[in-house]
Amino acid sequence: MNNTKKIPIIFNAKFLARDLTGVERFAVETLHALDKLIDENDVVVSNYSFGLAVPSNWRQETPFKNIPVLYHGKTKGLFWEQVELPLVVFGKCLINLCNVAPIFKLKQMVVIHDATPVKIPESYSVFFRLWYRLLMPFLGQLSKQILTVSEFSKKEISNAYGIKLSKIEVLPESGEHILRFERDESILEEHQLLNKPYLLAVSSMAPHKNFKTLFEAVNQ
Repeated sequence: MNNTKKIPIIFNAKFLARDLTGVERFAVETLHALDKLIDENDVVVSNYSFGLAVPSNWRQETPFKNIPVLYHGKTKGLFWEQVELPLVVFGKCLINLCNVAPIFKLKQMVVIHDATPVKIPESYSVFFRLWYRLLMPFLGQLSKQILTVSEFSKKEISNAYGIKLSKIEVLPESGEHILRFERDESILEEHQLLNKPYLLAVSSMAPHKNFKTLFEAVNQ
């Protein structure tokens, strides 16, 4: 019998209460992959235990059968994330998959997806831009590791927030999750596209998604 004490790793799972956009999709699919490794008793995860930290007032089912939900704190939102979360995970490694993390937590990893609030500020409110301007340099200095999704984002984040390139590692994204869905040609029929060429662009209409350029290119 293996009595080795496992190293606890906690995920900041506040994102589970939000709508599923690109950043949340990255987090969910990362946890799906981890859940599968745990299910298969993969040696990569054999020395660790995992949990999803959420505010106590959050009550929803999660799709992860091997990663328990840990309810903590009495508040929610920004205060919970910045004050209560670092207290309840004191001494444990915290992983934040969706840009934001506690400022004064040292033993943590943070995925910063891009530097868009600096590069394309018109996409965001004044408060949001100021908050990121304050938060990101702190995370870059104090966190154990910064992760991002591409070499391009790595350089952008370093330039925008003054984080050393050596502190940032790349964790590439992928699209395997689409394979879990059955092909449905009724969608093409509904939009009369079965025998026509078409372009699929999946995104919001935020300025930094650059749909304007896409429309201009299609209309040329």
